[in-house]
Amino acid sequence: MRATGPLLQVDRSHSARLCEVLQGGKKHFPVDRAAAAGLLRIAPNAAEVALAGRAFVIAAVRHVVACGTALIADLGSGLPGPDGTNTHEVAVRVDSSAHTVYVDNDPIVLVHGRALLREPSAVIVEADLRQPTSVAARLLSEWIPGSGVGLVMTSVLHHLSDQEDPGAIVEQLCAAMPDGSFLVISHLCGDGLHPKDASAAAAVYAKTSSPLYLRSAEQIRHLFGGTRLLGPGVVEVSSWHPHRARQGDESSGRWHLLGGVAEIRPAA
Repeated sequence: MRATGPLLQVDRSHSARLCEVLQGGKKHFPVDRAAAAGLLRIAPNAAEVALAGRAFVIAAVRHVVACGTALIADLGSGLPGPDGTNTHEVAVRVDSSAHTVYVDNDPIVLVHGRALLREPSAVIVEADLRQPTSVAARLLSEWIPGSGVGLVMTSVLHHLSDQEDPGAIVEQLCAAMPDGSFLVISHLCGDGLHPKDASAAAAVYAKTSSPLYLRSAEQIRHLFGGTRLLGPGVVEVSSWHPHRARQGDESSGRWHLLGGVAEIRPAA
């Protein structure tokens, strides 16, 4: 989501750079490392979950492309990850003809993306997820005839408030997608945190470029609307695999990232 103020703010943490710290990346500043330290005091497994979140994206994109989806739309994509782990790199390893559209409206993300994306298989475009009609039109202009679209919304919807209605945004995007399309979502869950810790985590993000809105597991499942969830359903991202039985929830008192993959509309 868009940061406010100057393009490069080294005196205020940025949510994408905070994620970089947690994933062991290098694109961050002391203020981001301080924010990550504060978050780790609240949820000691936050770095582990951030890495599991990246692994979930890789597994989900592999599965969606293997199902015949040749266009992946990574919405609210954030900063590029380590070589070989980015969405477009994962997609082309499964299908060399796969195309990825990264969508973000954060100037820091756009600058990094435009500087690093040199492959014909990927493009980054500026669009605001809170304007789903405009986003859908941009995606369908990139649509590969005969293929569905893989909508990837990982670790982005928890930056949207209830007033911004992430469920309605997902519904509008899904309604515009062609047959054979898929939906991938991951979202931080507050069920395992004490209310004081949940408030403290939100306070950390309130000082960054994007606020945090933790939701319950049931609210996260509701984001999938009328789509057909694939097994094992909405689970801890570290437990997700399309051919694995549902795992039990991890113990409370930990940071939880839930994820799932769904068929938006079966292929004709």
